[in-house]
Amino acid sequence: MLDGGPALFPPARFGYFDDAPIDIDEEGDYADPDARITNTRTIEFMHPLGATITALIDAGLTIDFVHEHDVVPWQMFSVLEPREGGLWGWPATAWLPLGMSLAATRRSD
Repeated sequence: MLDGGPALFPPARFGYFDDAPIDIDEEGDYADPDARITNTRTIEFMHPLGATITALIDAGLTIDFVHEHDVVPWQMFSVLEPREGGLWGWPATAWLPLGMSLAATRRSD
């Protein structure tokens, strides 16, 4: 078990491999929980890492790099703690990536 026990694990709201649209209607904003917005409904989709990379390859791109990050610029989960540079990360041991970045170049076939 990781330091801090089960409280480190965010609740599973959506399935990572679900391909159905996710209909969300929330008054708050992910970056500012105190903000109240007028247009509250969004339709979102999961983008698993493998599906994302495969779609780029299928589109004729060569993957230059894929980086996973253990910090993000907003408090994605309530258990995340402030980090240097205005970022948020896991308390204690980072056990799951919070974000990713990649670069790709169009292949000249």
